[in-house]
Amino acid sequence: MLVARDADTVLTACSDNLHSPHSTEGQPCKASFLKCLDCPCARALPHHLPIQVAARDLLQHKQNEMTALRWAQRLAYPFSQLEDLLDRAGAAAVQNARQQVTDTDRALVARLLNRELDHQ
Repeated sequence: MLVARDADTVLTACSDNLHSPHSTEGQPCKASFLKCLDCPCARALPHHLPIQVAARDLLQHKQNEMTALRWAQRLAYPFSQLEDLLDRAGAAAVQNARQQVTDTDRALVARLLNRELDHQ
């Protein structure tokens, strides 16, 4: 399931959508995909690295567009989580992933950060 990419969210894959700490037990998770970075059900696989790089870069760019307080409240924690993931992947893997980022990846990350993918 995870290798087949059937369980991919935006930034990771989900190993158990019905047992999320962010939703009622047995119900599909409705948390923002940014919360996947903090979820025990999340699994970051190598194919996620390009979009994680794109997300990290856009989060850093957003830091310059938002007040420091708003950025800290909403995006600083996911940014630090992505920084940690990228550090673990290593500089060479991140550089390679950055070259693989597509316009589609960038558009998906923009939609994520604009909350267009959140459940209403």
